[in-house]
Amino acid sequence: MPSVTVADGPYDLTYRLTRADIAAWLGLRAELRGLAKLALLAPLIALGSALGYLEDTEVGQALGLGEYWVQFAILLVAVVALYGFAALFMSLVRRRAIRLAAVPPGEIHLVAGRAGVRVTHAGRTISHDWEEILAVTLGASHVFLATGPEAAIIVPESAFEDREHMLRFAVFADAAMHAASEQADARLQVVQRAGRR
Repeated sequence: MPSVTVADGPYDLTYRLTRADIAAWLGLRAELRGLAKLALLAPLIALGSALGYLEDTEVGQALGLGEYWVQFAILLVAVVALYGFAALFMSLVRRRAIRLAAVPPGEIHLVAGRAGVRVTHAGRTISHDWEEILAVTLGASHVFLATGPEAAIIVPESAFEDREHMLRFAVFADAAMHAASEQADARLQVVQRAGRR
């Protein structure tokens, strides 16, 4: 049952999460990051080095590796194959993460106002100031409030009266997050100026 919301907050939402809601969050994060991207370059560098080395050998001459277009074609096929492997691997990792993810049983109660977000579930309340929210992301049927690189408060569309209310909540949360960030930056500048004196 959707909760009543007000356009400019505070928002008082009650909802349940499903495995599909968890899958929507994990789907946003399904990309290679940092060292994983660099790890994909290692086989290509090794293959390029091997092609360069074999180019002047009898085996390389027999395979036609003296021609640059042959080397280019081999590297192109390797890139396509590596991309396919990486996509398959990431899909399997995502499916496993979705299967193993804990879906919170029972209702979740979220209150979002000017001071921040308070989430209550199973008798436990966690509060986040808007400064602690790293990003607000609007999905097809969810609003995600990122609280860490791998963590988020997931708010499904079913928590709202309709999609318009969900969009208003996303705009409200994004504005509150940015306002808190600007206030924190201003406080930091005051402290830095005071330290220089």
